[in-house]
Amino acid sequence: MDHVDFQLEQNCPNTVKIAQHCETFVSGPIPVLENAPEGEEPQILKAKTQEEAFRLAERKVREWCLPNEGGLELRQVAVLSDGATRSQWPRKFGVFGTTENLSTWMSSKAILMESWARFKGLEADAIILIETDRTEGNKSRANRYVARSRAKHLLTIIEVDGV
Repeated sequence: MDHVDFQLEQNCPNTVKIAQHCETFVSGPIPVLENAPEGEEPQILKAKTQEEAFRLAERKVREWCLPNEGGLELRQVAVLSDGATRSQWPRKFGVFGTTENLSTWMSSKAILMESWARFKGLEADAIILIETDRTEGNKSRANRYVARSRAKHLLTIIEVDGV
C-alpha cells in the first residue's frame, strides 16, 4: 500500500492552548477552528526519576478523576509513556486501576496506560505524557508533536530528567 501525505488545513480536535503548544514542534502556525474553546495552558512538571514521574501522574489522575475534584470519567484520561519503560508502569494510580486494553478503557473501568507509539491515531480528553527522551532530532520532534496533539482538552507533560 502506498503512503500518501495529507496536509491538514486546520486543527480540529484540540483547544486553542494545546494547539498553540503543539505549534512549537512544527514549522509555522496551525489554525484552529473559529469556535474552538480556549482551554487551559498545558502543564509541564519535572521529575528526577521515572518513579517520581508516576507519582506526579497519580496526583494528576486523582485531580482529574475524583468526583469532588475534576470528575472526569476514566475513559477520558490516558497516561502515555515510552514503551521502553513498560516494565515500570504502575498497575494503578491510587484507587484507579490502569489498563493497556482499549475496551477496558473505553468502558471506563480503568485509566489507559500506553506508549506514545501505540496511541498514535487515538485521542483522549485529558492526557498525561511522561517524557523521558527530549532529543531534538526531527523524528523526536515529530513524535513529541504527535503525542501532545492527542490531548483534546487537558495536557500535562512530565519531563523526567534522571533517565
